[in-house]
Amino acid sequence: MTETGTDRSEDRYIPGAGSRGPVQRNDRARTTTVRPCFALEGHEDEVYHEQSLPGRATEPEYCAFLGQSWTFNRAMRWATTPNATVLPYEAGGMLALTGEERISDWFSDPANPLRHTGTELSLEKRSARQREVAALPGLQIDLDRHPTLNIIVSATTAMWQVCVLVKGRSGPPLAASDWQATPGEVTLDLATAWQARGYTLRFAELHIAIGLTVP
Repeated sequence: MTETGTDRSEDRYIPGAGSRGPVQRNDRARTTTVRPCFALEGHEDEVYHEQSLPGRATEPEYCAFLGQSWTFNRAMRWATTPNATVLPYEAGGMLALTGEERISDWFSDPANPLRHTGTELSLEKRSARQREVAALPGLQIDLDRHPTLNIIVSATTAMWQVCVLVKGRSGPPLAASDWQATPGEVTLDLATAWQARGYTLRFAELHIAIGLTVP
């Protein structure tokens, strides 16, 4: 993941700053940019009631959710039983989220090129925003079979974070990693986080996002 054309000024972090864009703070007559607590929070209340948001549709909160065609899970199969019950199941084991064999599709601001090569996804941040995301919306999975999410970032020139949101819920993510400054690996226990929120269904519909932020 890369970013281009940015000013690498001082970066500060304040927990709970939210994801609605950069927060400015004046420190001894110098304005600094505060990194948000989460790269992405849910704005489902707006998405469900607004067909369009003129001038805002490419922002991180909306780029994957307004006017997009989603792919819920290409590995999902549906079997009809003799008593007309429909049983969903997944063909295969591990689910590939990135690369040429990915089971769903990612979205970002059109200014940010997304490329899938082999098993990898590359995001080049070209927008003028401090914060940007690549989001995979509406992924339907069986959390009994796939309780954890594993993301490996092999190269980056920006701070990054993984967030997982529940479809239909606004506010902070279901689970999120810490902000990372270097390449690395993140594993999120989605099944435990799901149960901690009081959900009892085994099938979940989730939004997955990898966010970038630059000073």
